[in-house]
Amino acid sequence: MPCRGNEPHGNHDGRDRQERVRAIDAGEKHSAHDGAAHQRDGGLRRVFRVNAAGRINNEMLPLCMAVIGGIDEAGRGPVFGPMVVAGVSGTDQKSFRDLGVKDSKVLSPERRTRLARDIEEVARRVETIHIDSSGIDQRRGDETLNEIEVSAFAVIARRLNVLELFVDAADVIAPRFGRDILRHLGPEAGVMRIVAEHRADSTYPIVSAASIIAKVQRDREVARLARPLEKEIGLPLGSGYAADPVTMKFLETYYQRRSTLPAGTRLSWATARGLESRLKSRKLEEFVSSVPSKPSQRSASRARP
Repeated sequence: MPCRGNEPHGNHDGRDRQERVRAIDAGEKHSAHDGAAHQRDGGLRRVFRVNAAGRINNEMLPLCMAVIGGIDEAGRGPVFGPMVVAGVSGTDQKSFRDLGVKDSKVLSPERRTRLARDIEEVARRVETIHIDSSGIDQRRGDETLNEIEVSAFAVIARRLNVLELFVDAADVIAPRFGRDILRHLGPEAGVMRIVAEHRADSTYPIVSAASIIAKVQRDREVARLARPLEKEIGLPLGSGYAADPVTMKFLETYYQRRSTLPAGTRLSWATARGLESRLKSRKLEEFVSSVPSKPSQRSASRARP
């Protein structure tokens, strides 16, 4: 039975996308519907790949092998916890759409957990990378956050090894994000085509699936990091996001008691630096106000009999 198409879900027509990036044409026309340089021959697909030496090889692959992939991240912006990048591969978008996947941010934690199990059953491959807070802090000295993401997306893309890849673009210029991933892949990209779009996790079911896997794993890791810290301080840590008042109260309380921020905090974040600076200033002010003032020499001389 032939594989089903790679159409996006929702009302968006994926065949007329402008924000698409192609790698190497390899002499074959890229079809907007098929999304790869190949010819169909019975139950097999003739795929043209470019090897590291620049030579074009053609292979006959089953129509229903994993030919599309989706990549997304969770935890790009929070002040606490890792960033998780997840990739999912499969034969078509429909198999993921049928699960009822959506952008992970609009799903309850319970629903995400159930869907993550279903996704792992349907997907041909699931790959993840965890970049912890200290790793992000170290790399921020030489790389932007976008560059860190591009590098991680490229590692996942290499593992998935699909013909067409859908990614949620972190760059303000979506096609540039796709081009940067391809540059990281180099000749290994072969004829891979990357569809890089903003809000791809709401448009393409396979990216929604990757978003769910990333979010579930990040939440699980934050909970693991939080358990001993919450026991130590006696307060919940929250989601790890600066917009979460529970998280900010926890970090402020921790610093007031320990004079440092807890392990798992992204110390390179402006939020963390600002919190630390503000609390240091407050401690200094409290110390100065607690020291009794000495009388001036003039006042002392007047007081003498």
